Amino acid sequence: MGYENAGFICGDAGKIRELVDQGITADVIITDPPRKGCSEEVLEAMADSGTEKIVMVSCNPSTLARDLKFLCERGFVTKKIRPFDLFPRTKHVETAVLLKRGKVGGSIDVDLDIEKSDGQ
Repeated sequence: MGYENAGFICGDAGKIRELVDQGITADVIITDPPRKGCSEEVLEAMADSGTEKIVMVSCNPSTLARDLKFLCERGFVTKKIRPFDLFPRTKHVETAVLLKRGKVGGSIDVDLDIEKSDGQ
C-alpha cells in the first residue's frame, strides 16, 4: 500500500544536517536519543530545519531538560509533557515531549495519571 500524502525518513539523527542542507524539510521531527541526549550539532540542525513540531522521547530527565532548554532558546515552546512508567518498581521513566515553534505564552500540558496502588 503506498501513501500519497505522507513520506517518512527513518535514520540516524546525526544526518539531519545533511537533509537541512539539501532543502529537505519535515512537518514533524521525532527523535529518541540515547541516555546522553542529543548532540549540540543535532539540536542545532533540528532548530535550523524549519520544522514546526518536534516530538522528543527520552529516558533521562536531566539530558531531556538540557536539550529542551537548547531548543526553547532557539524558538521552540514546550507544549506537552507526558511521562510513561514503562519500568515499574524502578527509578526509570520514559518521557515524551511535544515542542512547537512559536512564542512563549499560555501553559504547558502535563499529563500525570496517578492511580492508587493496591498495597503493591
